[in-house]
Amino acid sequence: NPADLDTTFRFAEASTAAGDYEAAIGALERILFFNSQLARVHLELGILYFRLGSYAIAREHLTAAISGPDVPPEVQQRVGEFLSEADRRLNRNQFDAMVRMGMRYQTNANVAPNGTTGRFFGVDFNLPNGSGRQSDWNGFVFGVARHVYDLHRQTGESIETNIQTYYAAQIRLPRYNLGLIEIDSGPRMLLHPALWPRTTIRPYAIGGFASLGDRPYLTTWGGGLSLEAPTFFSTIAEFRFEHRRRQFHDTDLNTNVSGQSGGLTLLSGTLRRRLDMVLPGLTATLRGTLGENYTRDSAYEFTLYQVDAGLVWEFDPPIVRLPAKATIAATVSRIWTDYRTSNALYDPNIVRQDREWRFVLGVDVPVTSRIGGFVQLSYSNVDS
Repeated sequence: NPADLDTTFRFAEASTAAGDYEAAIGALERILFFNSQLARVHLELGILYFRLGSYAIAREHLTAAISGPDVPPEVQQRVGEFLSEADRRLNRNQFDAMVRMGMRYQTNANVAPNGTTGRFFGVDFNLPNGSGRQSDWNGFVFGVARHVYDLHRQTGESIETNIQTYYAAQIRLPRYNLGLIEIDSGPRMLLHPALWPRTTIRPYAIGGFASLGDRPYLTTWGGGLSLEAPTFFSTIAEFRFEHRRRQFHDTDLNTNVSGQSGGLTLLSGTLRRRLDMVLPGLTATLRGTLGENYTRDSAYEFTLYQVDAGLVWEFDPPIVRLPAKATIAATVSRIWTDYRTSNALYDPNIVRQDREWRFVLGVDVPVTSRIGGFVQLSYSNVDS
């Protein structure tokens, strides 16, 4: 009954909460067929088309939403933000960047064992002074940049390039200063516009470099393939295959690491679903990863299994009015690493196995539309 506006709006809201934007759009479009002047309908349609990535259509509805008289200032401001972002995304060149910096305290900055005993050629011995776990502060900076070049084709193809950089300078233990940069680039295309209109595939090339103790440590290059598609119950699924060659460099600080050089293959699957019906703004993620590492020295070859589960909640605080939503994110990871052969340098009769738990909890709070603050607590426990 399209003439029953309240019922139709409730249906559109329920469909939106369930992630079925197409159903919500269909209901609202039927309302406009009977009355094309309803600013509220144009506003909701503009937002829905924006979420689907149809920015040109979204712009038409958003402009219609504020074309009439007596538009409330808060509506004008909200529409203006969407129009500005739609214009940016309609540009062939889209660029985003984020920089995060701060101080970190680590209870085990040198990743040392809890005990004081080591093993060499199968014989236990006491570790020398200074080899145990040491706490330290570091200053760090982390940057992410993303460039998308729209090819302006009917199938929505684009070329995506991502850059990640990181550097951490230790206060007491400069031996563990860590830096890295990694770049990946490749086209994103619709797999089959007619059969799977929202399924994308992206082959990409990847390259990177890492330093440890301000010395060259690792050079890596390779490629991968990503496939992303909507599935059942408004869940987004992503499958990723990646292979890279890794070249480790021996230096005065990092001796005998070149034996780890070789190939690393990763296969992962991720499920991501919004849980607005449980809590507005809540998103759940589940990821499984299988890795195979082949090295020059067989003692470093391993098979890796990893499971990650996470929750992200975007919300408006009840007391303080913020320029954007605050975020709470929690992740738990379980990692199994099984080495294929023993390492005679440590013990020729024992094949290494690692079992690791990781827990991360973080809070991000925006201060302005571009600047925010964050606090993160992480815990890792490795049984080797």
